[in-house]
Amino acid sequence: MLRTILALLLMLAVAPTFAQAAETPAPADPRLTSGASPDMPPTALLSTLDFVPADTDVAVLVRFDALRRTGLWKRLTAPPTDLCRRWQESLPVAIDFEKDVAAAAWVAEIAYAEGRPDGLRYGLVLEMARDIRITDLLRQTADNHPTARLGVPAFDVGPDLTLAAVGPRLFVLASRDYVGMVLATPSIHLAPPSGAILRDALTAPGEAAFVARASPALKEAIQTEYTRLHQGLLRPNLGGESLMQFSLYYNLVRLALQTETVTGSLDLSGDADALRAEIRFASPGMAPFAVAILQAMADPLQMGLPALVGGQPIEEPPPELFYRTVVEGSTVRLTMTRHAVDRFAGSLLAAARQAAAFDTSAENLRHLGAAIRDYAAHKGAYPRLWTDLARASLLPDPTILMNPAANVHRPTGDYELMPLPTTVTGDAAAQTLLAYECFSEATPPPRLNVLYADGHVEQVTYEAFQALYRKAVRILGH
Repeated sequence: MLRTILALLLMLAVAPTFAQAAETPAPADPRLTSGASPDMPPTALLSTLDFVPADTDVAVLVRFDALRRTGLWKRLTAPPTDLCRRWQESLPVAIDFEKDVAAAAWVAEIAYAEGRPDGLRYGLVLEMARDIRITDLLRQTADNHPTARLGVPAFDVGPDLTLAAVGPRLFVLASRDYVGMVLATPSIHLAPPSGAILRDALTAPGEAAFVARASPALKEAIQTEYTRLHQGLLRPNLGGESLMQFSLYYNLVRLALQTETVTGSLDLSGDADALRAEIRFASPGMAPFAVAILQAMADPLQMGLPALVGGQPIEEPPPELFYRTVVEGSTVRLTMTRHAVDRFAGSLLAAARQAAAFDTSAENLRHLGAAIRDYAAHKGAYPRLWTDLARASLLPDPTILMNPAANVHRPTGDYELMPLPTTVTGDAAAQTLLAYECFSEATPPPRLNVLYADGHVEQVTYEAFQALYRKAVRILGH
């Protein structure tokens, strides 16, 4: 729960994973289409918040016009990481969050199949800072198919994605089975169903606000999973470590089943606490229990946070608590200072830079694999050294031998080539080590990228790498 709250702070860095779902057409709201011109319906009174369905499971509102003025935004967009650009490039539409977007709301419903979570139905609502035509947002017009059933200008921009223009400054990018629900929201939120997310939660001051609702379906899925685990795991002779793990899981299930909503906002202005969050429980007795757990976690989490996001843990936590929690009735209030948010953002950005470098390193190995295959096709054998590729004019860019994730670069390159005596084909090629990222023997990495003889690259644990290396050494005859 806590890590979910923290991760929502930097939702710009994350591109959601959306599941395929069957198409379920929904009629557009008459208020959006009545009197509409052929090009665009009137939307003078509508804004981003008007398209947040009242019964959605998760909603995040980011006020980009305010966020762009903060130091956090500068860190999000600073090279070489530039998380905002990476997220933009992952979208199937051409959107510039740096210049064009005033606010954006991400909404999602958890889909279920046979009592278990099965992907998301989602929508991204964009409120632009200026008038924009829907065709200007299409990356590849020839591949986008007009969608007529919604009653507003709309295009299918992916296998399960639809882009709809609600107005000259309002657009909805949503999974095809959810876009109708998002567009129909202006007539729905006026009378929200029982237990719905409060729209007021997203109007909290600050650069971002978020809401998560523990729906009855989610609680049923948690209960089903807990029952399954309980029946398969809990037994009289359960070991001490397993019993401790089960006890932790049991208490997390208790908290999840009693949670009603999680709301919060990020406000980086003035001297106010940066993050303010509220967790509402159905049972008042769960609030002090949650506070005791959260407060006990504050220092250990602060100490271990860098490790959680991919770095090294610090030796001891700073004197300031990572966050503070208090109880008010059945509600837990959590606050985090600006300094703590900065530390969290720094750790997350450092991990993102490392992940980006790791991806680039894998791409380098893929290019080297293609060059090796070309060399073997002409020479009938693998190269013995990287210089063999250079002499054969198959290594036009020497920087491809530099691993961006390495702290120190080796003169001969940051990748080790296994000089296999004969070419490997068939099924064996997919399991034979051909090259890998160099590392210090004193501090072996937990994971590293390796290139196989068939050309594919995989991230493997150090233990798995050792097994691959021993096998390659046997092939070498050592």
